[in-house]
Parts: sequence; C-alpha cells; structure tokens
Amino acid sequence: MLELFEVTPNQLFYPLNTNKEEITDKEMKIRELESYRENILDTINSVEENASVIEYEEPVYDENGEVITYREVIVSPHDQARGILVSAIDLGNLDMDFLIKIFNEKIDIEILQLKK
Repeated sequence: MLELFEVTPNQLFYPLNTNKEEITDKEMKIRELESYRENILDTINSVEENASVIEYEEPVYDENGEVITYREVIVSPHDQARGILVSAIDLGNLDMDFLIKIFNEKIDIEILQLKK
C-alpha cells in the first residue's frame, strides 16, 4: 500500500497536520465528557429510584410584597431528577435563536400530530 499510494507509514496512519499532543488532548476531553454523562445519568437514575417526595409550603405575595398565604409544593423524585438533568444541560447558556428553533420544531410536531 505504501508503494501504491507513494506515502510513508506516518502519512498513511496519522492524519496530516495533527500532532500527538492534539490527539491526546481531544481524547482526554472526550473521556471527560463521557464520564460526565455517565455520572449525571447514574445520579438522575439514583434520585428517581431512591429519593423521597419533598413537601414544603411556599409563601404567596401580594403586589406590595406582603405574604398573603402559603401554597403547598410537592416535588416528586422524578421532578428532582429532572431538575438535576436540566441543571447539567445548562440551558441558560444556550443561544436564544437556538431555543426558539427548538420551540418552533416542538410546536410543529404537535401541530402535525393533531392534523393526523
């Protein structure tokens, strides 16, 4: 193959303009991301399976900032796990145009399903 393509072994087996450190840095980042994903998924599965329901009362305020009543809040294990995942995704850093695109696609899918 080397003679056929007139290349050296290094040219054949290693991409051009790529040094060993760059490959190592990329591989390390990929491993970190895979590990992060695995840890988050393990955490949310554990929370869904083992967490207790959280119940508390949250104050309700009037227009002057005075507490007028309290409302009961119940957070299921599923909602707790969902909150962890939403935090891990860090939607706050997503571009607004991208979020609008996702929103529009979701609505379009719902409309198509209703038209069937």
